Amino acid sequence: MPVFIAALVDDADEARFTSFYEKHRDPALRLAIGYLRDPMLAEDAVQEAFIRFAKGFARMRNEPEETLVGALRALLRYSALDILRREKRDACLPLEDWDAPDTDDGAGELTDLILRLPDGLGHLLILHHVYGCTVRELSVMLRQSPDKVYRRLRRGRALLAEQLKDQGKGGSET
Repeated sequence: MPVFIAALVDDADEARFTSFYEKHRDPALRLAIGYLRDPMLAEDAVQEAFIRFAKGFARMRNEPEETLVGALRALLRYSALDILRREKRDACLPLEDWDAPDTDDGAGELTDLILRLPDGLGHLLILHHVYGCTVRELSVMLRQSPDKVYRRLRRGRALLAEQLKDQGKGGSET
C-alpha cells in the first residue's frame, strides 16, 4: 500500500484500512480496467479512488464492509469518469478500432447537451445510466440522501428532454 494513502488514515483505523486495501485493491483494479480499457489509467483510477476513500474512512469506521465496498466502487466509477473526461476518450470503444458514426446522427450534440446540464446533472445522469451506479452508490459518493439523488436524476432527465424538445429532437422526426 502506498505510504501516502496510509498517512491519510489515523492510527486507530490503519489496521482495518490496510486489510481492506489489500483485500479490495485487485478487484478494484480489474473493475477499473473494465471501465478504462487501459491498465495504466486503471491504476491511476484505483489510486485516486483509494485516496478519496482514505480521506473519509474515519467517518465510515462503524459501517459494515459491504457499505465500504459500495462506497469504494462508487468512488472508483467517479475516478474513472474523471480520467475519461481528462483523456477525452470513449470508455467502451478504442478509437483505432471504431468506425466513427456520421456527424449527422447528432450523437456529439446529445453528449454536449448532457454535459452542459447545470449543477452537475449531466455527470450524474452519465454515472447512473451509462456506468450503472445505483442511487445508493451515488448517495454515498455525493453525501446526499437517496431521495435527493432521485430528485436530481428526475430533474436532469426533465431538463434534457426539454432541451431535446427545444432543438426539435424530442418529437417524432422523420
